[in-house]
Amino acid sequence: MAASLSKAHDFIESIETRLSKNKWLIGNTIYMIDFWVGAFCCDQVVNPNNTEKEIKKWAGILEKCPNFKRYIDDFKVDNAVWLGQRESKPI
Repeated sequence: MAASLSKAHDFIESIETRLSKNKWLIGNTIYMIDFWVGAFCCDQVVNPNNTEKEIKKWAGILEKCPNFKRYIDDFKVDNAVWLGQRESKPI
C-alpha cells in the first residue's frame, strides 16, 4: 500500500502546476482522463466510507496539493448526480 500511495503522490505532484492553470487536466473542458482520475479520487482519496487511517493518509497529500484538491471538489460538483447514485462502500 505504501508504494502505491507514493506513486499516487508522485502523479498528483506532477499535475499540481498544470491544475493551477486549468480546471481539468487537459484544459478547461472535461475529458475522459478527468473521469478516470476523478473516479479514482472519489473511490480512494475522498471516499467518506474509507477507514479513518486511509482518509488521514490522503489528507496529508491534499494539504500539500491545493490545486488537486480543488480539482476533486470540481469533479464532485460536476458529477454530483452520478456520485449520488453510486453504491456507498469503502475501498
